[in-house]
Amino acid sequence: MRFSRSMLTRAGVGLAVGAILTTGSVLAEPAAGPVAPPPVPALDSPLQLGSVSVEGNKRVPSADILAAFGYHDGQNVTRAKLADAQKQVATLYQSRGVGADLGEQLHISANKVDVKLLMREHDQRTAEAGTAGLIVDKVAFEGNRKVPTPALAAATTLQDGAAISDQALAADEVAIEKVYRENKLGAQIQPQVVYPNHDNHLVLVWQIREQSPRSDGE
Repeated sequence: MRFSRSMLTRAGVGLAVGAILTTGSVLAEPAAGPVAPPPVPALDSPLQLGSVSVEGNKRVPSADILAAFGYHDGQNVTRAKLADAQKQVATLYQSRGVGADLGEQLHISANKVDVKLLMREHDQRTAEAGTAGLIVDKVAFEGNRKVPTPALAAATTLQDGAAISDQALAADEVAIEKVYRENKLGAQIQPQVVYPNHDNHLVLVWQIREQSPRSDGE
């Protein structure tokens, strides 16, 4: 996935996207000792959507948010699909010119997930402040099991403390693809930007879905 300009300029209307994930299970009786938390499902593991709710929105109607989200009770989803749906909500806010911090709280129990969309809408002054230059506080790689993180970090130019631009993002994505080609591997690369402090400082996460080895003819 190429990093389009709109994914960075969301900061111009004060958009920040994040997620909180909790897991739980129902026990027939209290456990005798400490119990390890259930494992977090993989991004592509099937889940049944139990409920979707919206909280904190004032300037954008809940019906419009749920329509943009696109999924409803009882449908089969994955964590990856829910992340994409959250981006559709961000696009809705951007189209309305409303700045906001958008959170997605997931509660997963067994193969069922309940979703709460958390909205913190900004006033106009907060939105205008988001146009300041963007600085990378942290760069992380997720999903790279066959190519070590140090190899990917060495191939990219965006490091902690660097100023970020669309051109630099595109160049780093190409560099990551090149590393995978050199290792005769395929990969789907999806960069994600999170604004944890609601300012011009961001965390860049490269989400990688590795594919089967490439043949020499590819």
